[in-house]
Amino acid sequence: MISIKHKFLATVIIDGSLIPNSWDLTVNLIPNSINSNHDVAIATERLNVWIEAMLDNSMLVGPDDMELLKNVGPLPFSIGVHPLIDEPYDHIVGISIYTKLSAILEKKLFIDSLYLESYQGGNISHTHHAEEGDIEILRSAVNPGQEEYAEYWYRKDPVFFRVDHEGIKLVEQTWSELELGFNKDKAEKNIVKLSEFKPRIIPGDKDD
Repeated sequence: MISIKHKFLATVIIDGSLIPNSWDLTVNLIPNSINSNHDVAIATERLNVWIEAMLDNSMLVGPDDMELLKNVGPLPFSIGVHPLIDEPYDHIVGISIYTKLSAILEKKLFIDSLYLESYQGGNISHTHHAEEGDIEILRSAVNPGQEEYAEYWYRKDPVFFRVDHEGIKLVEQTWSELELGFNKDKAEKNIVKLSEFKPRIIPGDKDD
């Protein structure tokens, strides 16, 4: 089993209040034995890149606040935004991250369990195990008419919304563009070490 630990920061909107929060995240992974070590390494790097460049220093909002951001017009700051199916309480954040990471790993690894604990959550740990519910949990819990906010977390590519002086837009990119695509035709002799990867990341929280 592979365990990956991260700390990330984000701003949340809950009950009309803008609140900074920090999380400790642990993801326990089981490699899929039918895949090469190269694919497992790429999948692990995808996970790290998404957390560090797209999730960290972002904003997490529920569907009502996402609709508000869509209609408020240009804002005097820039930040990556991730819409959730409900207000960003830790259990919703945990299930959403579980869903997204499962998608971007593309069955090269499986998530055995995910642990999430936040400062604002009173240090209560939320755990999501694979056996506690299948990957369809967000789709089954979303309110009618807001399905797009569930589907957002099922996308395997590193997409995110950006709010800035031009308003809000969906920034779309692929893992191949970030040099983290899976190349089934590549021979083992052509494996590139992770330390040599220099992906062209479009971060969710800054313009550089």
